[in-house]
Amino acid sequence: PHVLATSDPHSLALPHLQEDDEGLPVAGKEYKPFVRKLPEFHLWLRTARALCIAFVMTLIPIFNIPAYWPILLGYFIILFSLTAKKQLEHMWKHKYVPFSMGKKQYDGKNPTSKKEYEK
Repeated sequence: PHVLATSDPHSLALPHLQEDDEGLPVAGKEYKPFVRKLPEFHLWLRTARALCIAFVMTLIPIFNIPAYWPILLGYFIILFSLTAKKQLEHMWKHKYVPFSMGKKQYDGKNPTSKKEYEK
């Protein structure tokens, strides 16, 4: 692998890569499957900033608010349901059905007739 030695984090973004109509990153006609939308340097920079801000906020008394567990549970349920909805819509968009009600069985006489599996 080829490592770029530079102090400018903006030069790590690959400007010669463009997105085609399907949204796949390409360089000319060559398919590049693992082009990151967020370079690693920016990921670590944002993580360090978030940790510093969180640490400073723990020292300020105004941010010391009590947490009532039913509110936290409701917040978790809302976040989980929104995330699951987004993921399921993405699966359905690409014709992947994550849930099925069993395997369809064929009776062997007529290849077009389907018989549901019954137990």
